[in-house]
Amino acid sequence: MDTSVLWVAAGFACAIFIVYSACLIIYRLYFSPLAQFPGPKLVAATAWYETFIDVTRNNFHEVLLDMHKKYEYFSKLYVPAGIRHTNSMVARFGFGLEGSFVRLDQAYSAYLGDITVELTVGESSQLLEEPDFAPECILLVNPVIRNFPLLGRYGILIATLMFHKEATKPYRLLMTVPMSCMQWAFPRIAAFKMWPVLGRDKVNNVKSDLAKESDPEKFSFFHTLLRSDLPEYEKHPSRLAAEAVGVFGGGTINPTSALAFITFHILANANMHRRLQESLSDVMSQYPKTIPAWTEFEQVPYLAACVKEGLR
Repeated sequence: MDTSVLWVAAGFACAIFIVYSACLIIYRLYFSPLAQFPGPKLVAATAWYETFIDVTRNNFHEVLLDMHKKYEYFSKLYVPAGIRHTNSMVARFGFGLEGSFVRLDQAYSAYLGDITVELTVGESSQLLEEPDFAPECILLVNPVIRNFPLLGRYGILIATLMFHKEATKPYRLLMTVPMSCMQWAFPRIAAFKMWPVLGRDKVNNVKSDLAKESDPEKFSFFHTLLRSDLPEYEKHPSRLAAEAVGVFGGGTINPTSALAFITFHILANANMHRRLQESLSDVMSQYPKTIPAWTEFEQVPYLAACVKEGLR
């Protein structure tokens, strides 16, 4: 083949890449829903900034800390559906677990799992009522958390390999192994297999609900989505199952880690613990006879400070 043709093709590919990258940066800086977030424009433009700092200086956590000191916080998100699950969790902590150790990661995973499942598919998973807060749930979460560095750095490469016709053969073979055998032999790998299975089953349950109802009864995320006038290809089962996995993971993994982190530091710091108890004494004075409203907790400055510091 003429080398001039190769050079022209290479130049054309480079030009396409440059134009695409420029358009992507412009979108991220000015048109993306995240463009309004405060912070350096370079960080908004590319995720390679974090990689560069980690490779050259290995202190991105310090750089991130400086950013949080410099830029303002965002308002807290409030999920009303979490009220009754929180009450159930507080009741178990306060009255059913004296003299025993509590795995906070399991407790928070069950708590957030109940909320997320109810909001997304309108079901009550009742994980908080399970013995030891359904420890099998944390088996779904931990392998994902442990592989975040790999997924974050090489996500594009992994996705490319997974969709290659040869690379998908081991994955397809893995998916044919019965779940019971997988859980017995390789519990961590089974966790990755259970996520798509969980998403598919939940979406199928929502479709069954919609097929039976004559009038709208449930208004969860997926009930509303499937009732909408979106094109049918947007409602394809595999796509909805993938979306369900994303919602379940996003609503469980990150908040579980954040809450366990915040709770540990509060309990490990006697002064912080005492001050937080004192700041909550008025709000909790009538508990459990009277359950405080969420708006009352939001008005406690030190509680808000603890949450914001933990998130930061």
